[in-house]
Amino acid sequence: MTDSAQVPTVEVPKPAPAAPPRGLVEWFWRGKALRQVREYAHGLSTVEQSRLAHAQTALELADRARDPIDPLRSGSSLALSISLYREAAYWALLCQDAGFSGQTLAGLFETLPQELFEAAIGPNRVPDLKLALVDRSFVETADLAAEHLQRDANVAHDFVHYLLARKLQPATRTGRLLLQRSVRTFGLLAVVVAVTWGAVTGIQRALLKPDLAAGKPWRASSSLETCKPLQHSCTGTHTDIFFHTVEEANPWVEFDLGRPTTFAVVDVTNRSDCCPDRAVPLAVEVSNDQTRWREVARRQDTFSQWRAKFAPQTARYVRLRSLRRTLLHLEKVAVRAG
Repeated sequence: MTDSAQVPTVEVPKPAPAAPPRGLVEWFWRGKALRQVREYAHGLSTVEQSRLAHAQTALELADRARDPIDPLRSGSSLALSISLYREAAYWALLCQDAGFSGQTLAGLFETLPQELFEAAIGPNRVPDLKLALVDRSFVETADLAAEHLQRDANVAHDFVHYLLARKLQPATRTGRLLLQRSVRTFGLLAVVVAVTWGAVTGIQRALLKPDLAAGKPWRASSSLETCKPLQHSCTGTHTDIFFHTVEEANPWVEFDLGRPTTFAVVDVTNRSDCCPDRAVPLAVEVSNDQTRWREVARRQDTFSQWRAKFAPQTARYVRLRSLRRTLLHLEKVAVRAG
């Protein structure tokens, strides 16, 4: 199928910036700047709004297929995510301007300004983008090796997210202006709250007993990849987790305190960037010989931070074990006397 209409090769319009604030009231309240941005955002045509809604729906589904909460039983969903990114890219390109039109994604790639694609992902990645979204059919995509699928999904993800972020810039700017209003108007209150919070946090940290597991050796039941929490990286994702198991039955992470040690608290920080539900149900277990384990605490519901408190235990080994088939990944575990 070919395009039924010529697409105007014009630059995607950018939101008009708000005028510089004038006077103390405008500096605090940002009223004039907010009116300008809202007038632009409300001026979107019905066509643009419809295309934007289609793009957002397809993108949400594509992102879920690219990084599902739980892997599909039938295999990888990366190929499916690329098909969804194709649809999202089509609508995201059209929604940049009400005057844009085209019957196929290939037609849009040929007629829309090249600068738009280069600004989105950089000139060097444009050929990869076109190959992933246009030149390959979904049949050819399905036959790709895993590393090629991941590359295509990543470049498509970055491209569509850029387009929608650009289109939604007025709404984003509105949020920033409202934040400025809040911060500037209630600045003094914010300072007071910050000082109070800092004092309370400092007292809590001073009273917090040391982490008995700090610097001690640990191991996990399996390893999908070596994580680098100091570089905020693991499995190609920006994250602070320090280990990542494969999907297996009852995955665990175990700490060796070096000798029998008395403790009564285990603080657990769950993965914060993704999938916190994978960890639960989670059990805290203790042992002195790595053979006989005794459960001392259990968490059934999803959590961000969990302070497991129990009667004082004296043991050398502490293990956190998920009680089902899943992937396990945590950001931090601390063992304390109380």
